[in-house]
Amino acid sequence: MIEPPHGPLGRDFNALAGTLARDLSEVRAGLIEALDGVSELWLQQMLRGDLARDGWTVQHEAAHHAADDALLVAMLEHAARGIEGWSAAEARRLRGEAMHVVQRVRLTPLREHLTASGERAAEGLRAHAAHLDRPFVVGDTAPRAIVEVVREQAERARAGVDAVRATFQR
Repeated sequence: MIEPPHGPLGRDFNALAGTLARDLSEVRAGLIEALDGVSELWLQQMLRGDLARDGWTVQHEAAHHAADDALLVAMLEHAARGIEGWSAAEARRLRGEAMHVVQRVRLTPLREHLTASGERAAEGLRAHAAHLDRPFVVGDTAPRAIVEVVREQAERARAGVDAVRATFQR
């Protein structure tokens, strides 16, 4: 049997990827649950609560989740091919394309898209587990391990779900 890879993180990357994928799935399920029973009009509702981004609607928040999924999958695929980063312009393009897809989508297709994009991101984590400790550069930023980016995205996603829930509380 081949020993699982261990790197500077000092962990079994497959176990770490599984944990990160489960966390992503739980956060995504929380967002989809928060959107259940909501009318189409609520998608354009401004987010409320301490964790809400100024000027963002529920639709913006949902689009941001889908964009994070797309960026994560692209980052992992790039790392697997030995690419260590991309320009700030390329990152903006990837994020913009992903957000554009869901920016004007109605509620049912939005939930379906979020479910599918979350599943792709979770599968990407499991498929490319060996690359989680690889440094990745976006634009002029300092290199960061992909696992750090994933954890930051998860933290931001949880805050976004909390903002969506706060918006729907009456």
